[in-house]
Order: sequence, then structure tokens, then C-alpha cells
Amino acid sequence: MIGTHSRRAERVALVALVLTLALTAVKLGVWLATDSLAVLSQMLDSALDIVALLLLFLGIRIAT
Repeated sequence: MIGTHSRRAERVALVALVLTLALTAVKLGVWLATDSLAVLSQMLDSALDIVALLLLFLGIRIAT
């Protein structure tokens, strides 16, 4: 049972990571097109979310 739970947690973290990468890429494109500081701020926030998700994924891997 614990193996199934950890695989599910890994899968959820991986899906969140992929979606956040896609969102960050879109924000990068919008920022390049508009040169908006607000969009740059949002893009950098998403980039930090990627770092957090990578650490989460690593933590799940280490814990299981």
C-alpha cells in the first residue's frame, strides 16, 4: 500500500512540474513579447515554483 501511495505522490508532483514548466514557458513568451515587468515578476515566481516542485519530487524519492 505504501508503494502505491508513493508512486501516486511522485506522479502528482511530476504532473505539477510539467504543467508549471509549460506555464512558465508561456509567461516567458508573453514577457518577451510585451517587456512587461508584471509578467516578468509572474514568470520568476513560476520559476521559483519549479525549484520548489523539483525539491518536492526529490524529497518524495528520498523518502520512499
